[in-house]
Amino acid sequence: MIINDKGNIFTNCRFYRCEWQVGSIGTDWNNSKRGEYQSRYVSCCFENVKLTKTGFGDPRFVNCTFVFKKLSGLDFGCSGFVNCRFEGAFQDLTFRGQYSNKEYTARKGEPQYAGFTNVSFEKTALQWFALLDGFPLRSVKRPEDGSAFLADMPWLCREQKVIMSKFSDQRSKEVLSRYLNIDCGAAERQPVSILSRYDLFESFAKGEEALILPVYALLKQEYEIFV
Repeated sequence: MIINDKGNIFTNCRFYRCEWQVGSIGTDWNNSKRGEYQSRYVSCCFENVKLTKTGFGDPRFVNCTFVFKKLSGLDFGCSGFVNCRFEGAFQDLTFRGQYSNKEYTARKGEPQYAGFTNVSFEKTALQWFALLDGFPLRSVKRPEDGSAFLADMPWLCREQKVIMSKFSDQRSKEVLSRYLNIDCGAAERQPVSILSRYDLFESFAKGEEALILPVYALLKQEYEIFV
């Protein structure tokens, strides 16, 4: 089904194995005013929902759960998550602290709700999480298996040469440099990022598994922070 959700409130709803594709969630219209388009989802559950090509504006999710075997390739825009829980595999997702174009910013001002506040990723596998433009993180619980952590990116990026000096093999240095440069270009605008062991598994080639764990362990030990 195609649904364009604008300024609605959903309470105690369960979205289970449905198709919400090529639609929108919490998006605005040209003459909408602040407060009219920011949909709210309260105590709702999203479980294995098909969200292909779904657009997100400024929705706010409160006390919600997101349970997916795998969710990938979505831009959640300036969504806000409060007291929410994620379970499953999440890959190639984008979360923004600012609007993606100047026209939105000129018309709507600063996003009101963007961010993670008391959010649990304890039972997740995370890969390529893009947090952009000052997306706030407040009390975020990382995966229980230690496969991802919150990194102090300005500090880490300033110490790239120090990090490289701790590895003797050229291949680890090469991959690590390329990997860090993905986030280091925006470190001042997004000082805290989520780094994942699964990112490195994809960055190294097949047969190089032995190189991955030492690289990940060093990054986590030296640059993990808690917010």
